[in-house]
Amino acid sequence: MMVRHHRRLRRDSVRLTTIIRAAIPGKRFSRCPFGYNSAHRLCGTAGLPRAAKPTYVNGPKWWLLKIVLIRQWHRATIKGQDMTQETNRPTGPVCMFRRHDYLARAGETKDCVLRIEDGWAAQYRLLPDGRRQIITLFLPGDYCEPQWLLQGRATLPIVALTRVRARVLPHGRIQARAPHEEDSTIRVLDAMLTLLRNREKWIFNLGRMTATERLCNLLCELHARLKARNRVIQDRCAMPLTQYDLADIVGISPVHVNRVLQTLRGEGLLDLKGRWMQVRDLMALQRLGEVSGDAAGPNVPQAA
Repeated sequence: MMVRHHRRLRRDSVRLTTIIRAAIPGKRFSRCPFGYNSAHRLCGTAGLPRAAKPTYVNGPKWWLLKIVLIRQWHRATIKGQDMTQETNRPTGPVCMFRRHDYLARAGETKDCVLRIEDGWAAQYRLLPDGRRQIITLFLPGDYCEPQWLLQGRATLPIVALTRVRARVLPHGRIQARAPHEEDSTIRVLDAMLTLLRNREKWIFNLGRMTATERLCNLLCELHARLKARNRVIQDRCAMPLTQYDLADIVGISPVHVNRVLQTLRGEGLLDLKGRWMQVRDLMALQRLGEVSGDAAGPNVPQAA
């Protein structure tokens, strides 16, 4: 019985070691650093006789145990080691914006750059009669606005289209980082160049594409950008843009946007329900949007 018990405990130790290696890559260790009794205390089986205790891998709270043990092991192994990876961790406070809140107003002085962690925001220009043209969309992972690092002020207003969580990156902290690190000057400048290239593409689309081509091209772009951030699951992604937002991007009326979307639904290319979009035929959607093979990738201002 004892031999069988030790074999079972050794098998569980190997399983836990494999899970930890997959959860925290780059860490090296030889065996599972957790004891048998501490594992059963976390599983709630510490009061049972030793022969009646189930293996903690198959315990009822194994998923909670896995998370707790990985965190405990990671905190234990990080002590006394080289802390060079600390510079790559998120720095700066986090700001929360509700829908329709302004991330920046025109002419406002900015001594920082925002990195969108969650939510969507839009930069726009407004005419005196109330007509709006959206210039840029900021998705999770984008720098908002990269040119604040050079200019120090906002030229156009930026409004939150959804609830937004953004990381504040002061200019001094960005400039103090090494080029290979996250949120460094090189990363922000590269995001600014990518943003300019994306605006050039939008100008071309507005000038030379039809309404259907513009809308299909925009949907393909958003799908590619979200897929690059691992936010597309089985061709299904978030789509919080209203038909008025889509109309202000592609330069047509909301009625025309509704008509094009109904046509795309009828042809079985995509499905919009609530705030979610499911692309059923990406190749056909790209053909309608005149998306080439090189342009199908995420040509967006990424933070990392």
